[in-house]
Amino acid sequence: MPFNGDGTIAAFRIRDGRVDFRTKFVRTEKFVRERAAKKALVGQYRNPFTDDPSVHNTNRTTANTNVVWLYGHLLALKEDALPYELDPHTLETIGTYDFEGQ
Repeated sequence: MPFNGDGTIAAFRIRDGRVDFRTKFVRTEKFVRERAAKKALVGQYRNPFTDDPSVHNTNRTTANTNVVWLYGHLLALKEDALPYELDPHTLETIGTYDFEGQ
């Protein structure tokens, strides 16, 4: 399903007459677990009953809908879970962002 695709982030940096390009996958819980297993663990879109039992009650978000800069944080998100914070310089995933407990 195309809606279950893992989130990616891309950046172009223009400096001193050069353009650098970088892209990274958002390291969501789903992404990390599936990479470790070397197979898909999350089943059909929005249907947890089709998931592998090993991911029962885990965060199945893909963080693949939007990227926003909010209050000094770069966030990758999808409407079904907390966003993932990314380092704006390296694009590395920092982790889920809970808006300081709010």
